[in-house]
Amino acid sequence: MEIFYSIWINQPQIHQKDSQEILIPDFSQIFKIPRSQLSSLQLQATDNDTWSLFLKTELSQTLNSDGFLINTIEEFDQFGLSYFKSKLGQNSVWAVGPVSDYSLALKSKINTAILYISFGSQETISKSQIMKLAIGLEKSDKNFIWVIRPPLGFDMNEEFRSEWLPEGFEERMKEKNKGLLVRKWAPQLEILSHKSTSDVSFGVPIIGWPLSADQPSNSRLLEEEMGVCVELAKGNRNEVKHKDVVRVLDLVMNKKDHEMRKKAFKVREMIKNANIEDEGLEGSSVKGIKKFFEAALLRKKEMVKMGHHGNHLHTTSSEI
Repeated sequence: MEIFYSIWINQPQIHQKDSQEILIPDFSQIFKIPRSQLSSLQLQATDNDTWSLFLKTELSQTLNSDGFLINTIEEFDQFGLSYFKSKLGQNSVWAVGPVSDYSLALKSKINTAILYISFGSQETISKSQIMKLAIGLEKSDKNFIWVIRPPLGFDMNEEFRSEWLPEGFEERMKEKNKGLLVRKWAPQLEILSHKSTSDVSFGVPIIGWPLSADQPSNSRLLEEEMGVCVELAKGNRNEVKHKDVVRVLDLVMNKKDHEMRKKAFKVREMIKNANIEDEGLEGSSVKGIKKFFEAALLRKKEMVKMGHHGNHLHTTSSEI
């Protein structure tokens, strides 16, 4: 998230040099990212276009908040937390993640590896990418749950058309009990809490396909720093080969499965420990929540004394 902030707030500095690597203004001494990892919006930004002006203004204003609650944990997000603490102050940023409502288990495929595919509620991929992904899934012979939405360029609220998939694909997957296609929405927390699906907070590896916002930098962190992710593709306009889908699925779910699961399990334990509150033991996120409330109460007392309303505490999140 810190990279996302820095890129948009510092437009157009990142485009001043014709280079394949981008120096992030706030981290120029320690952090470079390939130009290919920027989203299409970031690459096209001019500092005067509507989207750039909106984001630069909104993000800059949030940095005037009294504090940030961030949905992450201190143990593996020191880099991002340090950035926001440098902007708001050491005692104005609290890591309180992961925030979730419940954890349930799937009732089928209990001991079978399952690939969960979702691009979020606001994103989708192109018709060609949907087709290649489907072909790759079928050839890989892996079990999957795929939350499908209309491709890029179509109304996200319209019904998904069978013509966007290989002919007979859905019927074959049902017949073989290999894949389930879910229209528009799926109970993601319930699915991701199953031991066989793919979310690092539950100790399982991730196949990355970043599309926009802070997803490219998050994908890089998960792959290069944590070793719990393999990136399959980037963006919703680049061509994807079904052979690459098969290759990456085999890599993550077969060849590197044990190694990546061990690393993901360590991350899960870090997340679990951050939320411990038992017999005097408090994890970093529990402490963060308490410090937040202490700061909020102190701020309220100050506002009463001053007789006016100040800035507001800002709540944000970082994908983990």
